[in-house]
Amino acid sequence: MKPVNQILFLIIVTGAVLRFIGFPDIPFTYDELSAWGRTGYSSFFELIHNGVAGDGHPALIQTFLYYWRKMFGDSEALFKMPFLLMGIASIYLVFLIGRNWFNGTAGIICAAFIAVLQYTVMYSQIARPYISGLFFTLMMVLYWTKYFFNSSEPGGRKPLIGFTVFAVLCCYNHYFSLLFAFIVCISGFFFVNRKNYSEYSIACIAILLLFLPHLSITIDQFAMGGVGGWLAKPDETFFGNYLTYIFNFSGVLVAVAVVIAITGVIFHSPGWKKKNKFRLLAVVWFVSPLLIGFCYSVFRNPVLQYSVLIFSFPFLLLFIFSFYRNLIPWQQAVLAAVIIITGIYSLVFVRKHYEIFYRQPVEQMVQQSILFVKNHPGKKTLVMIQEPQKYMSYYLRKWNSDVQILSWQDLNFQSYAETRKFITQQNADYILCGNIPYDHLVVIQDYFSKVIASDKGFTYEFFCYATSDTQEKEIKELVFADSLDLNQADGFWTFGSQQVERDSFSSQLYFHFDAAHEFGPTFTAWLYDIMQKRDDILLVDFKVADIPHNAEASMIISFEQQRKIAFYQEKPFKLFMDSADTSAQLVYAFRFRDYEFTKTNPLLKAYIWNKNHETFNVTSMRVSVMKGNPLIYSLIEPLPE
Repeated sequence: MKPVNQILFLIIVTGAVLRFIGFPDIPFTYDELSAWGRTGYSSFFELIHNGVAGDGHPALIQTFLYYWRKMFGDSEALFKMPFLLMGIASIYLVFLIGRNWFNGTAGIICAAFIAVLQYTVMYSQIARPYISGLFFTLMMVLYWTKYFFNSSEPGGRKPLIGFTVFAVLCCYNHYFSLLFAFIVCISGFFFVNRKNYSEYSIACIAILLLFLPHLSITIDQFAMGGVGGWLAKPDETFFGNYLTYIFNFSGVLVAVAVVIAITGVIFHSPGWKKKNKFRLLAVVWFVSPLLIGFCYSVFRNPVLQYSVLIFSFPFLLLFIFSFYRNLIPWQQAVLAAVIIITGIYSLVFVRKHYEIFYRQPVEQMVQQSILFVKNHPGKKTLVMIQEPQKYMSYYLRKWNSDVQILSWQDLNFQSYAETRKFITQQNADYILCGNIPYDHLVVIQDYFSKVIASDKGFTYEFFCYATSDTQEKEIKELVFADSLDLNQADGFWTFGSQQVERDSFSSQLYFHFDAAHEFGPTFTAWLYDIMQKRDDILLVDFKVADIPHNAEASMIISFEQQRKIAFYQEKPFKLFMDSADTSAQLVYAFRFRDYEFTKTNPLLKAYIWNKNHETFNVTSMRVSVMKGNPLIYSLIEPLPE
């Protein structure tokens, strides 16, 4: 085996090991469970109508998984296997393109990065149309390169057929891989000659015609509006964040890439200018999908995510490292070793990939529920998780468990009063809550006041609650808590003492609103006086009594910056009450990190607005700040220090 092939072999083996660590127990992500949930149909028509049309992606991968499950089953390992193999193959394909466009050194460097970056490792482990799209686009480009730039004889039917086949697969795989295929097709017309113009044109027309059966589905999917319902529009910070994301958010790996790139420019190939057409292609192919996706997301509908740029990102690497002269094998081996060592270090220790990615939300929350119930025999444990029942049932079957888990979506509480009523009817000893909205957790904690366990990871938060008389030790989740003391106004609270009255039966103090008073007790604090980290969560809990029918009073939460309102939320009493209620628990939750203005130090105010000057009583007011989840977006953001 030639030395270069030995180096490439070691790179591919490294990439394979990094992708197969933990196999066959690499858990499903939420998106994979969604895809799995749409493979159980009885006919191809049902699959397309129910499993593809409403998904927002072309039909190829969902159709493939449908038949793959029929043939081999639906275990995590079997679902992921084809994608793991395509991820490994992509390492080799990047090398081939780098060698064909520039030289073996460029190919080795780019292949080494593809082998160790979390970007490619993670998506190789996910059975969704991302690594498959990377594989298809690289195969398409390889055949496209052979057709136009074959060193012995450009053109040829086999490369053109290969290009056409993989371009069609790109179109059916993902709309961004379709976009990339379109850009590559257009690029070809800048290199055609009279001899191959007709056949290349026919190939491009054939790609279009072969996609026509999917056109009606595509039109319907675009009419749905994509993922704009939950995905925010990108801003100017997206570009810098994406570049650091590519290199594992690792300063060391970025430094290695920069040094290697600069070294390549300094010790460039003598004939480097001859390769400028490939450098131009690499830049255009990388930048075009990025800019098109950005503009579409800003002016039409948000679709731009890191995942959809994976099809074009290898061409950024190819451009950056394209200037190298073809080094001798030992020099290539040194470069590859530096990339692999720093890449593995950043993957394992900087990104903590295996620690975080291998703890996916549905699996983790179901698994912990099973263990908790097993460890508390004879106790009634209510389990509520905000995930589809079908997804949770997958893991209950996997572990042969009969634990009863309720889907929060299926409970479909229409008000906080319904939540409160349901909790009181259960007569449970413990409540386990997974991804339950924090404002409803405040309601739950009014009855189950002790937090005895918590687990927080990528896109999930799981809590175990117990009544105050249980023996388990309470864990500290609050970083700040302050309640209204009606004996005297102090600290963060202000109110008029003349409205404070005492209940003659219970001797409890309460604040009395009447027609003469529009405002009452107010909590006021500079945010940084109560918040420790931007991941923290604000919790507000007011209790009111003797409320008149159809009361119009509201709870108000606001943030002010330089005496201007940066955020304002009004929640009327009736949101918290049934028609027969005369008392209510007013709750509110706010995740600081989701709002840009909390990067400064705004003034927080929480109070009741008696806009119609009605009569009612306030019996308690409490403002708390709870530890947040620093790992909630940890696979796409830098990890907290």
